[in-house]
Amino acid sequence: MSQPPAYNRSFSFSNFQAQNPTAALPGSQVDIELNNVKATLDATRANLAQIQRDDGGLKNGTVTFDALSPALQTAGLAPALPWVTATAYGVNASVTHGSAFYRCLAAHTSGVFATDLAAGNWVLIVDFSTIALVAASMIAVTPSGTLTSNVQTSLQALDTGKAPLSHTQPSSTISDSTAAGRALLTAADATAQNALLGTSLLGFQAGDIKETACLTLQSGWYWCDGSAKSRVTDVNLFNAITIQQTGTLVSGSAVVTGLTDTTNGGYTPISPGMQLSGTGITNGTRVQSVDSATQVTLSAPATISGTSPLVFAPYGIGDGSTTFNIPNRAYIGVGRDNASGSAANVTQVSTTISTTSGSQTATVTSAAGLFVGMYVSTKNIQSNAKIIGISGTTITFDTAASATAGGVSARFSPLIDAQTLGAVGGELSHVNSVAEMAAHNHVAHSVDLGHVHNTQIPLQGDTGTHVANKVRFGSNDTGATVLNVSTDVASANLVTSIDNTGGGLAHNNMPKTIVMNYIIKR
Repeated sequence: MSQPPAYNRSFSFSNFQAQNPTAALPGSQVDIELNNVKATLDATRANLAQIQRDDGGLKNGTVTFDALSPALQTAGLAPALPWVTATAYGVNASVTHGSAFYRCLAAHTSGVFATDLAAGNWVLIVDFSTIALVAASMIAVTPSGTLTSNVQTSLQALDTGKAPLSHTQPSSTISDSTAAGRALLTAADATAQNALLGTSLLGFQAGDIKETACLTLQSGWYWCDGSAKSRVTDVNLFNAITIQQTGTLVSGSAVVTGLTDTTNGGYTPISPGMQLSGTGITNGTRVQSVDSATQVTLSAPATISGTSPLVFAPYGIGDGSTTFNIPNRAYIGVGRDNASGSAANVTQVSTTISTTSGSQTATVTSAAGLFVGMYVSTKNIQSNAKIIGISGTTITFDTAASATAGGVSARFSPLIDAQTLGAVGGELSHVNSVAEMAAHNHVAHSVDLGHVHNTQIPLQGDTGTHVANKVRFGSNDTGATVLNVSTDVASANLVTSIDNTGGGLAHNNMPKTIVMNYIIKR
């Protein structure tokens, strides 16, 4: 309804009387003015009836949200958050505490609620604990389906209906009637729910690899192809497959000190051959040796002095600063030989070695199990060095030793280092060298059973008769013109050469294999 019309006087009775003091008031004008007054009063009464009950109170439904002032809409009756300590509250801020609703009267930083309330910082708006609750059996509902006449019996009917579909819960606390159950049911995501249930480690975690026959890449996984990934975008994977520690560098020195723990908490340790990156570390540098729980020696010296964050990346350092590499499962994987903490010597041979600085030969305690082509991992010989010759306990490498030392621990393996995560080795094909052949002899026997060499020697004027093996001159000459000489030769062994054979080509080293997809969890 629109606003009542304003009353505007249309006739001045005082002016009329001044001009006509003895005349009666004009009745028609009186009626017009009274009718105008009546119209305004009637409209006012009609509008009043819209907002006031007959008992003088505000009519039900009169005050709506739109009728409230902006201050009340935004800070007064707006949804309130639970009160928390150490929080700055402004005037008219609304909070809930316990079962009550409060409005802030004075700006302050919260401490203890009871103290803040006593100081006059809050005013109670409503205490919901004082509101009488209506029994469920007293709340009527319109019967429909399993719903009956009231809330209580309807809920009982629904409960009976779901009983055959009930299940055993993993915990009696998982119920919306308990705080723990409500926390689980209202958790933000599956990660939060797993944390509440204690099941965070169930299922695949970042860094897990699985073999799959699926043709498409599953969500949340990468192909296990050795490619570089972002250290920021894939931080979970980065943290899972690298070791990150801070070390102290000295420019020109290959020794790194001050590491947190080279054993990595007793899990996968920092190992020789492992790649690393960091400020002051030359690209391509690897761990040469692990000297102690806090020190390693690198394959190249540092270029700066000071403390530097280091990333030990078993599968590759990427660009050295923003990326890292994931494993390449084109290689056949084998377990780390010291996964239990001590060497199993399944994919390696452990012994001790004595080296001479600048020499490619060294001696080992025992050469049992060693073969040409094996890698050596020891303190004084460069990582990736290979055996190229074996003679007793004397070993020849393709790289000279960097120091003279005796009785140093060493391990040999077809892998660069069987104890280093990410180490590779082996060949798709191989050509045997002479040194790799088993020692053997080629024996050939040729026997001469004896023979005669006959020689005729012409004689001038000899006409006599001659006996074998003798030369005669005289009366018995019969006019022969030659001399026959016969010589016996005893049996003898002859040296025989054997022709070379074989093509010298490479042979297949791969066992029966099937190609599958390998993926790694991000």
